[in-house]
Amino acid sequence: MTIRRRVTGEVRKALWRMRSSDDMAGLLATIRQGLIDLDIPLLYCGVNVVETFPDPPEVTSHSMNPQGEWHRLQSVGAATVYDFWKQGEIVYRRDLHHDDPYGESKIFPDVACIIDVPFAQGTLAASSREPHAFSEEHVELLQEMADLLEDGFRRLAQLRAMEVRGNLREQVWKMRGTTDIEQVMAVVRQSLKSLGIRHINCGINLIDGDQFRSHNIEGGDWQALDVGPQPLIERIWRGGKPVYRRDLEKEDEFNERDTIRGFYGESPRSVVDIPFSHGTLALNSDEPNAFSEDQVDWLVYLAEGLEEGFRRVDDLRVLEEHNRDLEREIAERKRAETDLESSLAEKDVLLKEVHHRVKNNLQVVSSLLSLRANSIQDEAAQQSFADSRSQIEAMAFIHECLYESPDLGHIDCGEYIGTLAENVLSSYGTDRQRINLRIDVTHQVVDVDTGIHCGLLVHELLSNCLKYAFPEGRSGTIGVELSSLSTGMVTLRAYDDGVGIPLELDAIHSAQTLGLRLVADLTKQLHGTLSLDRVGGTSLSISFPVTA
Repeated sequence: MTIRRRVTGEVRKALWRMRSSDDMAGLLATIRQGLIDLDIPLLYCGVNVVETFPDPPEVTSHSMNPQGEWHRLQSVGAATVYDFWKQGEIVYRRDLHHDDPYGESKIFPDVACIIDVPFAQGTLAASSREPHAFSEEHVELLQEMADLLEDGFRRLAQLRAMEVRGNLREQVWKMRGTTDIEQVMAVVRQSLKSLGIRHINCGINLIDGDQFRSHNIEGGDWQALDVGPQPLIERIWRGGKPVYRRDLEKEDEFNERDTIRGFYGESPRSVVDIPFSHGTLALNSDEPNAFSEDQVDWLVYLAEGLEEGFRRVDDLRVLEEHNRDLEREIAERKRAETDLESSLAEKDVLLKEVHHRVKNNLQVVSSLLSLRANSIQDEAAQQSFADSRSQIEAMAFIHECLYESPDLGHIDCGEYIGTLAENVLSSYGTDRQRINLRIDVTHQVVDVDTGIHCGLLVHELLSNCLKYAFPEGRSGTIGVELSSLSTGMVTLRAYDDGVGIPLELDAIHSAQTLGLRLVADLTKQLHGTLSLDRVGGTSLSISFPVTA
């Protein structure tokens, strides 16, 4: 009894060490060694596993002897083992030399007796050279080993079920679109084969409000489910637990045999429905009691995987709809941007045309003033007309700059007043050998109104310098500066090293001369301050704010 307990313990340890199907060989080798340790007179021993999923069923045999391998039995041998397994009782052929009902002596000429001990997944087979080699105690030990084999194959099935569940979940998370649910159902179909769950048909019944659809995962498209089975499917779905109809020939309360025959073209004996979030996973078989409790549990695993898949479909459907909304919104925005760009391009053309026409009109006004001045004999009046012409040309020049600029609303004030200063000296016919012009300006973008005000200020200040700073042919320097501060203020300065401004014009803001009143008014319109410096000539500075 001590040896028997030890052998049983070692087999159980080998059983619980199993982590994959590869570990089954270790379990079989442990069982074989245990049978030897128990002094059972073995010639050969092996296990025959019955696969019920194919039709007809198949039998795979594995010798427990060293270097034993799995191999599929031929049809005759497979049918014999399948019969033993179906009977569910030990089949002991005690003396093949005198009684050989299955013709085994031709296949195993050196074997005198053979015994097959059935268990849930197949049979444990042992043979000996001697007839009547296995005693009742030996048969009892073989039955115990067969029971342990049953546990081992159940353990293997559990491991396979866990692997199937992992594969199914992995496929779910590979889904990138709603149609990828087809790949999930393909994994379910393959999983049924891996788990050995024999069935005629397997389908998914989806419930969406009052809409019922069904899909045979063996192949085919989704189609509307007839009204007949809808109440039963909905009741099972709402019940939330598997419903197993073991034999429809004995009890078919809902007339399912005819319904399923109409849908699949075959009459089932047993049907099982596994509910999940979106409907049921349904299988049927042409045999009664076709699905074991373990298989029902595995079907629950598959249904849970389907639930994750269809929940993923819901999420992806929402995401796809959201993406379609975004695509429509992007398309609408692009159309709006295109329309806006087209509208802005048209406005740019119109604005350029406006600047061009304003410039032309100002030049026309300048020409009219020139014609009028030519008809006047009074020199003071002529000078007044000339000053007005020069101011108008300064304004025309800024419109010319804007017409040629890509930015029709802003201008580089530094570049503008630098060029304007050159033009002012040219318009007065200044001798550049006698009068030197210095320009020191920074890049400063301003709007059109500010640019016009700065242009008129530069024109007025430089005109005054040319008129009054260098009398009697004196020579000297005139300068223009434009600088900007980090505080957002800009300073425009015009200076000369001439005779200086008269003392009576110290209060510039209250001066009565037209030119200085214009300078004061323009400074006020720029919200700036005006300062006068008489050191070394005359310097007028205007500081004003500029917004970005």
